Amino acid sequence: MTHARSAYLKEMGISEWLARDTMAPTSLPTESEQQMTTTNTTKVTAQAEPQFQWWFFGKPVAGDEAILFNQCLRVLGLNVHEWRWHRFDGKQLLDPIATSAPDYPLVAVAFGAGAAQSLSGEKESLPQLREIVLTLTSDTSKQAFEIPLIASFDLAHLLARPQDKALLWNDLLLAHSVLHNL
Repeated sequence: MTHARSAYLKEMGISEWLARDTMAPTSLPTESEQQMTTTNTTKVTAQAEPQFQWWFFGKPVAGDEAILFNQCLRVLGLNVHEWRWHRFDGKQLLDPIATSAPDYPLVAVAFGAGAAQSLSGEKESLPQLREIVLTLTSDTSKQAFEIPLIASFDLAHLLARPQDKALLWNDLLLAHSVLHNL
């Protein structure tokens, strides 16, 4: 990053994060591809379990939305075993979530009002749900546990209104802060 750009970011109060990779795929990996990549990464790094994990909830994405999401992953510096995408079709969760509490810190980010409202049980609009820590509750027959949930804009909204990407950045910083204070 150039010195001038670093100075601008510092002046705005934004800390610099370095990306671990430079490629931005145009689609998200499927669950089996993510697990296969995780297995291969685990073999290489000899790390069986992640130190922490991010769960992202939103509508299935491809194209520019997937590129934007992958840029978020790069900025956060997340490896494939440190995050998981859960598809949400606007009304219901299409992928199951874990049935037991993980052994590591976990934070969830909901992209869009529908996902945030459904997962948190809150009825307020997205502007009222943003910038606060909500709770995603998993109540299964085995064990109940709570996960901090951060609401943010739908990725399609961010592509249509690029000026709101700064607000997404604030949401990711909040989630990052919550995760590292667990």
